[in-house]
Amino acid sequence: MSHKIAPDTKLCNLLAAFLTAVVLTACSSGSSTPATSEITDGDSEGVTDNAASGTDAESADEGLSGTGAESTDEGSSDTNGSEGSTGGGTTAGTNDTGNVDSAPSGNADANPMDADAGMDTDGDTSGVTNGGLPQEVDPTPIVRVPADTQILITDELSLNGSITFTGMPIDIPVTQWVKLSGPGNAVFSDENAANTTVTFDEAGTYVLELTASNGEFIGSDQITIVVTAVTVNQPPVVDAGGDESVTIDQVLTLSAQISDDGLPANTLSGTWSKEVGPGDVTFGELSDTNTTASFSATGKYELQYTATDGELSTSDELAVEVLNAEPVSNPEDNVNASNQWQTVNTANGSKPQARHESAAVTYQNKLYLMGGRGIRQVNRYDPSANSWENLGSPGFELSHFQPVVYGGKIYVIGSLDCCFPSETVIPDIQIFDPSTKRWSKGASIPQNRRRGSAGVVLHNNKIYIVGGSTNGHDGGMVSWFDEYNPANNTWKTLPDAPTKRDHFSAAMVGNKLVAAGGRQTDHPATFKNLVSSIDIYDFGTGEWTSGVNIPTQRAGAMTVSHGDEVILIGGEKDTGIQSLSSVLAYNVKTNSWRTLNSLNTERHSGGAAIVDGAIHVVSGNVTTGGGNETQAHEKLNLD
Repeated sequence: MSHKIAPDTKLCNLLAAFLTAVVLTACSSGSSTPATSEITDGDSEGVTDNAASGTDAESADEGLSGTGAESTDEGSSDTNGSEGSTGGGTTAGTNDTGNVDSAPSGNADANPMDADAGMDTDGDTSGVTNGGLPQEVDPTPIVRVPADTQILITDELSLNGSITFTGMPIDIPVTQWVKLSGPGNAVFSDENAANTTVTFDEAGTYVLELTASNGEFIGSDQITIVVTAVTVNQPPVVDAGGDESVTIDQVLTLSAQISDDGLPANTLSGTWSKEVGPGDVTFGELSDTNTTASFSATGKYELQYTATDGELSTSDELAVEVLNAEPVSNPEDNVNASNQWQTVNTANGSKPQARHESAAVTYQNKLYLMGGRGIRQVNRYDPSANSWENLGSPGFELSHFQPVVYGGKIYVIGSLDCCFPSETVIPDIQIFDPSTKRWSKGASIPQNRRRGSAGVVLHNNKIYIVGGSTNGHDGGMVSWFDEYNPANNTWKTLPDAPTKRDHFSAAMVGNKLVAAGGRQTDHPATFKNLVSSIDIYDFGTGEWTSGVNIPTQRAGAMTVSHGDEVILIGGEKDTGIQSLSSVLAYNVKTNSWRTLNSLNTERHSGGAAIVDGAIHVVSGNVTTGGGNETQAHEKLNLD
């Protein structure tokens, strides 16, 4: 038998079921006190309606209510585990019109109510879902970058990005900065760090993006950066040149090097000045980077070149030591014209190695014969013992060069390797140490000034190279004139000689360099184009002049100087087979030639040097070209 329950009694039963759900919810969460509803009008974000929460550990989907062990979906019968009763516990935002409530007495009543139990529907309900459970969390990272900005191209910009994850990350987050657009390169100090720095190499507008991934979910943000160009005027760069040493009667050649950024008005000017020194300095042209200087007294000077762009200026100095003039030679020092060449027979029968395209030099009163076609030994002749000894070979070919002595070592500059007709120029200076009998590699010759078969002399502790060929025997003859300072490994380009020539040796007479003989070698007319003119460089004036032409043209002559004369010995002609045996002497002071007695053995391209009061000539080739090398050794006494 059923009884109809009065409305107020029915409401009481509903309230009882609601309170039961609250108590069970509190117990399920481990709380010892009943949960209460904390809902207010207005913004209810993040607020939980405890009165509408499911309390069973196995409650199902959103919108379920359950006070028993196995709650079911909306509209299902809900059985309370209490003795003899069933209760319909409704959830917030659901209609519980289809539930059947069982009263403690076992009477059933169809609930006619269609209302929200325990929920305020006014205002914002964000964060509260149907059934009181939280909404599903968005796993996409929240990325923020700094505001758009403008910087100078010289600046480094700090990028302080931020990345926020809602809930636990799904996977290892991946962060990266990239350039989306812009005219140049954007270089990040760490492209995978949210906080990093960036620089740019071109002015313009750039868009950069910071991205962060959380598994398949990617968040990003962008920043626009305007990079503006700025050019700051820099002072000129000045190099006044390496330190120098000259005699009082010489004119020093100066060559400063300057460079600038062209700001503010693309104009440069400069001037030379004396900063320190005991006497007066006369400059050829104060404002010219390439000028000359002469000195009124010996001593140590400091010269300075200052360059300005109209706004900023820079200076550089060089030290100059001015020495006493070299003694003037006495005409009586010239070779006695009546003297004859004598064959040298050594005390122990030793002989030099036969060779050609070689050279000789004197050091500590001993003659050193070196180089030649092929790999040749260094031979040393000691006139006091009247014998030759072998000092070993460099291990590679050295030919077509003129050695000089500096600092107790023999320098070979501008030599050729194989092979005819386009021999390779050896790019580095080769240095032989007589004390250790070892070769070493010196400074590199400037690439655009490399050549072999040139004239080389030493003057005031600097080495001078004139003429030569850049391509062996196949053209490439030049008139270049260069200075090398072995003290600081610096090079200086000097005014070209009047004449191109190769296959010759130069000589010094006082403060004048003499280039005589030689040819302009150009295969296949290898032995043609002999040079008859004489070029003379005056270190006192810094100018080239010409001497009287050579009476008998020749290339490959062996050359020495003594007194006022440059002596050319032997050589090869442009016609015939045999080499020359004639000896010519050019007097620099009188600008005239004379003939000395001829060699006993004709030859070209051997070695010649003055040692122990005599001109010694060794080795060479007795015919034009190669193939007939000799070991012959003869000398001409000077007195």
